[in-house]
Amino acid sequence: MFYLPKSSLELTFSLIRHTQPSLALKIRNLVMNPDIPKGAKQAPITIEEDDVFTIVNQLMHIEDQARIGSKADKGRQILASALIADWLTFNLNDD
Repeated sequence: MFYLPKSSLELTFSLIRHTQPSLALKIRNLVMNPDIPKGAKQAPITIEEDDVFTIVNQLMHIEDQARIGSKADKGRQILASALIADWLTFNLNDD
């Protein structure tokens, strides 16, 4: 099973919810899973590889937008970069 920090899932949801609402809802459902203990810092990921690809692609687009133009936002760029790294290298734990 795959695990990601709950904070990464929540931040990903916040960043992509306006452009990828159905995928953002899948992520939100992962965070809200009632089987995850309240104090848990990581959530199990049960998501298709295609969805992960779409998430990473969308985060890369957000990162690029935050990097260029008159609305450049260094904080948003760094956040998107960190989330991309999380999604590409999430923790693999065997159950």
